[in-house]
Amino acid sequence: MEIGIKTRKDKGTNRATFVESLASFWNKGYKIIFALFLLAMIGAGAYVWYRSLYAPAWNDQEKATYRAMKDSGISFDEEAFSEAVKIVEERKSEYSQGQQESRDIFKKY
Repeated sequence: MEIGIKTRKDKGTNRATFVESLASFWNKGYKIIFALFLLAMIGAGAYVWYRSLYAPAWNDQEKATYRAMKDSGISFDEEAFSEAVKIVEERKSEYSQGQQESRDIFKKY
């Protein structure tokens, strides 16, 4: 009397069958896999964007400390500003005087 039990001769995994089934799975569903990946990346980007806009990491004390540090580093150099204003005014007066008559190099005299 024979019992119809099939046994595998090799107890390990059959590499060719695994690769074949993986390739078959990829061919059937690569569009869905890419769509899910795209949706996941859009969702992650939206979450990071939302967190950066509406959930700041600094409390009020840290913000005040940062502002005080930045404000103390700013100094107004009045001499350099006055020099720049003077140069601008000189250029403005030169422009308002108009162009001086000069000899036309293309005209025959």
